[in-house]
Amino acid sequence: MVSPTAHFLLSQRAAGVAADDLAQRFSARAGQQVTEAQVQAALAKLDEQVAPAKVRPGGRNPFGLWVKVPLLPSSAVVRAGRVLSPLFHPAVVAGLGVVLGYLGYLVATGSVFAGSGSTLERGGVVWPALVLVLVSGFMHELGHTTASIRYGAPGGQIGFGLYLVYPVFYSDVSAAWTLPRRKRVVVDVGGVYFQLLMVACYLLLFRFTGWEAARLAALGALGLVTFALIPIFKFDGYWLLSDTLGVPNLSAQVGRALRQVRDRVLRRRVDRLPWPGWVTCVVVVYGVFSMLFLGYLLFHIVPAAVDVAVSYPARIAGLGRDLSAPPYRPATGRLRTIIFPGFLLVGVSFGLFTIGRRLVAPLFRIVRRKHDKAPAGPAPASGADDADRVPGTAAGVAGREDRQLLG
Repeated sequence: MVSPTAHFLLSQRAAGVAADDLAQRFSARAGQQVTEAQVQAALAKLDEQVAPAKVRPGGRNPFGLWVKVPLLPSSAVVRAGRVLSPLFHPAVVAGLGVVLGYLGYLVATGSVFAGSGSTLERGGVVWPALVLVLVSGFMHELGHTTASIRYGAPGGQIGFGLYLVYPVFYSDVSAAWTLPRRKRVVVDVGGVYFQLLMVACYLLLFRFTGWEAARLAALGALGLVTFALIPIFKFDGYWLLSDTLGVPNLSAQVGRALRQVRDRVLRRRVDRLPWPGWVTCVVVVYGVFSMLFLGYLLFHIVPAAVDVAVSYPARIAGLGRDLSAPPYRPATGRLRTIIFPGFLLVGVSFGLFTIGRRLVAPLFRIVRRKHDKAPAGPAPASGADDADRVPGTAAGVAGREDRQLLG
């Protein structure tokens, strides 16, 4: 992630080359005279840029994860991962892949539901279905850690948490950063793989018993899998795309790629990005798709949220009236008109806050950059500013993103 020139400076210093000798070597390499002070300033600037990438992420919660309750400590996760790791053997994956593909075909054609029916009322299967969906969510997180453990990266704890007001499972797989990119991709898809295995079990259970809860659980788990693969949010799809492309901090690189496209169109000087051209194209398409997707959500969800917010006080007042008069219990359907719309309001509010927070920071940087460009006296003859005159020493390194996955 560093330029060849930056790598040369850092590796030479690590080998014990003195600053004056390093200045001479760099001058001979670059074909232009560079002073010892310039080299020292460039190294200091590189140290500042590279330092965040050396810090192991973890120990900090994803924004919005207010409550964390560990369910399996790291030691138990490692033991379970070792037991389940054969499921990631290529031969086993191929065999189970055929089974999953066949079940997918049956679901698509409706054959898996043929001749089956539930003998239970719908109200009696909702809660068992929710429990089964939660089990599949736990197995999803175990799939990530099992893949990480199979390839030698320590597995972190798995727990249950509250993301805003939404119940979630989480797993810490930050150690996956120590793995090669191809193996990180397997860790990324490991959760979906395990959850699809649970979906297969639920479908087979429904096919042979007619238990409606199993069918509802299969559909619910499939919905979660689909949502997890959307690369807009930092769920499985995001990490899968980031690792497949080899672009760390993918969401932060979109602006970088778009600026290069702009500069090429305007025939300006273009800094070389550390990826092949086709990767830049994918990053640009990803950025445009993300903006369109978020715009679509805002256009359709925000008006609905406004309507709910306007009517929400009346709904709360209705609940108060129910509880203050006999028989002192909520009217039928009252809680449903409060709880689920409340989830919608909290989610939309958090989304708008997050978008606003991400917009404010770039605007602040633009204002500060313009302020810094304002003349403030004579420029220094030497010092840290000389680092900019050492050609090709940009590090382009950002801290590794926290891979604490939410499911």
